Amino acid sequence: MAKKVKKAEEMEINEANSVFEEQSLPPQTEDGAGPDWQQIAAAVEELRRQKEESEQKYLRLLADFDNFRKRSRQEREDTVRFANSELLTALLPIADNLERAAVSAQTKDGNFQALSDGVKMISKQLMAVFNSVGVEQIEAAGADFDPLLHEAFAQEEAGEEQKGKVLLDIRKGYLLHGKLLRPSMVKVGC
Repeated sequence: MAKKVKKAEEMEINEANSVFEEQSLPPQTEDGAGPDWQQIAAAVEELRRQKEESEQKYLRLLADFDNFRKRSRQEREDTVRFANSELLTALLPIADNLERAAVSAQTKDGNFQALSDGVKMISKQLMAVFNSVGVEQIEAAGADFDPLLHEAFAQEEAGEEQKGKVLLDIRKGYLLHGKLLRPSMVKVGC
């Protein structure tokens, strides 16, 4: 049995070799004289040239893709880095006004009403900038306690009508385009 298997393997190898030899032989010319080696050499040279061109195109495409990837990453980083530039530009005049208010508070004339009025104007200016970018205050005082919008800081006994209501807004809460930015810190009636 082993001899038959070995003989079958040898036959397969011989057949494969003969097929390979037939495929590797250059084609006969029309007159049957044999291969035209100049045509074969020219065809081989053309294939080498095409291969080199393909490799160069591939390398150019690879370099273009790498440059595109780097440029995209840089643009993304710049977008993140400078995303708030408009908001910050709008806040700069408010910072200037706060600085003026601090200088005004240090004067010896003691005009506290003017200082108070100035700080209120700055607060209005700040809220106008907030509103322009979609930030709004959460009105908590007197509203029903909502754990999605309010953070209970303290509880105080109150009458039955004030039970579960916000009694005092300790720290203002804010929404950004309807999404919670910061919850209000509140005192709740119990």
